[in-house]
This record gives sequence, structure tokens and C-alpha cells, in this order.
Amino acid sequence: MDSPKIFLLVFCLVCLISCVQELEPDSLVDPVSLLVVDGAITTQEGPQTVKLTLSKSLEALNEPAVPVSGAEVSVSDGSRTWHFTENEPGIYQSNPSMQGKVGETYSLTIVSEGKTYTASEKLYSGGDFDEELLFHPPPDPDYKGASFAIIDHQFGFDEPHQWEVIVDDTAYYRPSRTGGDSVLVEVASRTFTYYTHPLIEPNGLFTFSPTNYYGYPAGLGITFRRLSISGLHYRYLRALFSETEWRGGLFDTPPGNLPTNLSDGAIGYFSTHEVKEKRYRVPDL
Repeated sequence: MDSPKIFLLVFCLVCLISCVQELEPDSLVDPVSLLVVDGAITTQEGPQTVKLTLSKSLEALNEPAVPVSGAEVSVSDGSRTWHFTENEPGIYQSNPSMQGKVGETYSLTIVSEGKTYTASEKLYSGGDFDEELLFHPPPDPDYKGASFAIIDHQFGFDEPHQWEVIVDDTAYYRPSRTGGDSVLVEVASRTFTYYTHPLIEPNGLFTFSPTNYYGYPAGLGITFRRLSISGLHYRYLRALFSETEWRGGLFDTPPGNLPTNLSDGAIGYFSTHEVKEKRYRVPDL
């Protein structure tokens, strides 16, 4: 290919890439506020929680979500029905004895502002829990403890799962590095969340996800928790990540509405999870 043709090809590509129409927010029609549902039933003993808020306009994206109060919320497994109580604005909870069971299908009913919304989801097993939380030596050789790594998205697994690493709160004395009195260090409880994905996700693979290491003192308690994810719920999460954390890669999908299992125009997802966990004490590495 001669030089003029190469120049013409490059020029056309630049023109195509640069042809972006500016979005004018004032030209958008004011959106209707939709009911946003974030609820889950797990195999852990309750209370189980359903959170209700309203969707936000473009101008209010950085504002706190508006809770939906005064709704009637219930969940049924076909033989029993649990009525949820609003313990905080927009936060509805079951009694503490409610506990999901693998194989059961749970149906959510919400009555709010004269409208009824429904959703149902089967609670699937996540299989054997063979994974272990791996500890690494701390970066400071004088530090008595260990660290672990968190990568927000990991790929190539048989099934999708959500993972949580929950660090207990504690307080301990660390020797002063200047030779003075020991220093009191208070460690607040913290939860780290990440996801493992089946097979290969081009959107996620081509989006940089750093490996973060977090160090904690020896003897501190840590809970390593795994939550199962149904196939339908994974479709929702995959679409959510494609619209948010995986945006800006080579394989971006066209923007669109997220899939949901909720009826009558509500958005969000009502999920179910088998929860398995292990307890660790931070070693001295």
C-alpha cells in the first residue's frame, strides 16, 4: 500500500474516532423515579435484608439515594411467608430466625405507593469450599504479621462467586520506631469484596485491575466468606460491571438497561446466596 492510501486510511480512522456528539443534560427529558431494590436471602441466620430507594436524575447522581419508606415487604418460600419490618428508612428486615435453604425458591413481594412489585430467585449451592486465603510476608520485615492480596475481578473459574474478606476490629501496641513509648494502633473492622468470573470476560480482562496488599498484625481474626451466584444474577452483575468498572476498554458493550428479575418497572435485583466461610488468625510471617 502506497503512502497516500495509508495517509487516507489514518485520516478516516481519526475522523471516525473523533466524531462524538456532545451530551447536553438540559436536553434530556426529566426521568421518572423508579423503585430500586437491593435485597438478598442467604443461608446465614437472619435477619435478611431488603433495601428500597428511588432512582436518581442525572443532576442528582452524586446525591445520597432517597429511601422508600412505608412499603409492605414480604418473602415466601411457597409454604411460609416472612413479613419484613422497616427498621431504618428504606431498610426492611426479617426476624432473626429466617434462614435460606439451598434448593428453595424465594418470592419477594413489595407493595409501595399503590403498586405491587414481585421477584423470585432459586437458592443454588456454590459447591465445595476448597479455596484458602493466602497470606504473604509483610513489606516491612519488622512488622509482626502478614498481608493478603485483593484483586477486584479474577477470571477463568468454573462458577461465578462473590468473596468477602472480613477483618475483625482490634487494638494493639506497636513498638515505637523512634525509641519512645509503644504506640497504640486501633484497627477498625473492614470488609474487602471481590468476584471470580467463569471463563474469559474480554471487557474485564482489558480493564486494569490492580493487586492490592493489606497487612495486619499477627493473631488478628479474619473471616473468609464465599457467596454463591445464580446464572441470572451473574447476568445482572456482568452487565453492571460492563457499565461501570469495566467501562473504557477495547470491548465495551453498548449502554443499555440492566437485566433484572423484578416486575413492573422496578430495577435492581433480588438475589439468593449460599454462604460458606472459614476463620483464620493472621500468622507471623
